[in-house]
Amino acid sequence: MSHIYKTIGEVVIILIFSAVYVYGTRGGKWLGAALGVGITWVVFTVAADFIIMFFDFGPQADGSLIHYRFSCGRFWPIILPTQISGPLLMGLLCNIRR
Repeated sequence: MSHIYKTIGEVVIILIFSAVYVYGTRGGKWLGAALGVGITWVVFTVAADFIIMFFDFGPQADGSLIHYRFSCGRFWPIILPTQISGPLLMGLLCNIRR
């Protein structure tokens, strides 16, 4: 159950940071900036996960992929789409209210 609370907390944090970033990039080029931030965020998250897991579990990646398995009760894969869609959603909301 703690995995669910952790995931919900991280989704909220992602949306807050996305709103702060996108609020500063209002204007005509917000879509490209928001998409770039989202994709960069996902790439760095996955890279950091695998680098850290490599040092924790060693060369065998069997245990390192457990965070990405819904069948094990993990909801971590929800974070990755949120990192891409969060800046886009917040950018859309910021630019609609202009």
